[in-house]
Amino acid sequence: MFKTGSIAYLLILLSINSLADDKYSGNFQIRYGGVDFHKTDTSIFNDDEAPNYKPFSLQSWIAKKYTSDTDIFLIAKVETHNPHGTETSSLYVADDSPDLSIMLDAGFIQNYGDFSIKLGSKFIRNRITSRGGGENDAFKRPYDYRRILGLHVNSAIDFGDNDTLMGTIGLLANQKSYGRKHVDEMVYAQIFYNYEFNKKIDFSISRLSFRSALKDKPSKPDESGHDLDKTSFGVTYNMKKYLIGAGFERYTIRYKIKSKIADGDAFFLSFSMPFGNKNIRKRHKLMINNSPSLGFVENLMSGVAE
Repeated sequence: MFKTGSIAYLLILLSINSLADDKYSGNFQIRYGGVDFHKTDTSIFNDDEAPNYKPFSLQSWIAKKYTSDTDIFLIAKVETHNPHGTETSSLYVADDSPDLSIMLDAGFIQNYGDFSIKLGSKFIRNRITSRGGGENDAFKRPYDYRRILGLHVNSAIDFGDNDTLMGTIGLLANQKSYGRKHVDEMVYAQIFYNYEFNKKIDFSISRLSFRSALKDKPSKPDESGHDLDKTSFGVTYNMKKYLIGAGFERYTIRYKIKSKIADGDAFFLSFSMPFGNKNIRKRHKLMINNSPSLGFVENLMSGVAE
């Protein structure tokens, strides 16, 4: 875990140090928000599992024009989820709840006039809380770790000067193989639309569908039907040297093995600092900035599997 985190933090620091370097384009972003899942009789969250989160993330990407029509990129993101809201005694930490995600995403984007295609790979290192059993473990905070690898294809097209439509489809596989339950064989798709209202304000809307199978033990077959959908709305204000963003998200989780459903709402604020040259097209920047962020999603689905 330390090695992966060090790589992500190093990339973020390198991005900051590259502010005056004309060889690259990039962006550094700080993001903070709140996520609230509504507990009901059919909720997927037990009393000792956290339905609420205060995610805080640092994300940075750098890109370079490899040829006149090809850009290469690398993204790093570190996100702490800060679970809270359990209904058990305060002596206990939240159990089986998303805690930390580290993500790396790399690939290239090929331009074809008003149309572009991106091919990329994802690496995710996730951690959920695992309290253990009994009061003797109340002050301990062991963790459960997973490694997720995947590939994705993304395409985007401009309609006129102000509209960009983008679609993404990807596959993920969990590299964990021992007995603890987790989601595996994940497929996801996202459609994203951005409207440039003027030179300062952009509006966006997206829809993410995440489908997965549950892995229990190596001797048991996978169980399908562990699904999540997320609808997002966002607005960005361009201050030339900085970008300020706000967003709202709506989650719906369907957890087949227990026939349970959960709905949740999220609100985020972000501060971004672009850097480097201006050689990367805005369409390509949108494709990099809005690549599906799946650390929290996988963490959430694997956590409630317990």
